Amino acid sequence: IASLDDVRTARTLRNVSVHVDSACIAWVLMDMDERSVNTVEQTFVEDMTEILSVVEKLIAERKVRVVVFYSVKKASFIVGADVHRIYPVTDANVAANAAKAAQRLFNRIQALRV
Repeated sequence: IASLDDVRTARTLRNVSVHVDSACIAWVLMDMDERSVNTVEQTFVEDMTEILSVVEKLIAERKVRVVVFYSVKKASFIVGADVHRIYPVTDANVAANAAKAAQRLFNRIQALRV
């Protein structure tokens, strides 16, 4: 983000936020609350799904021309799934639905028209 004076916050959630600068760049900032790294888990997928809906609307309204996904964490972008949350899941349907939700999210990111 070049200058914070030119930034408009479009949406802020617990783990993800989106800010739009004067150059029509949407900055999607990932910062898992109370974590040293960003992981793909239910709360992250839910927050990112909501933020992505905001980004898609801004693109459709031609208020955004570029989207940058940025990790606030110093050491990593996203480290992957949180195995500590996966391990206790014993219901195959719950596990499959979680995996499908994450895949749908990443498919939507890939399909962005910017």
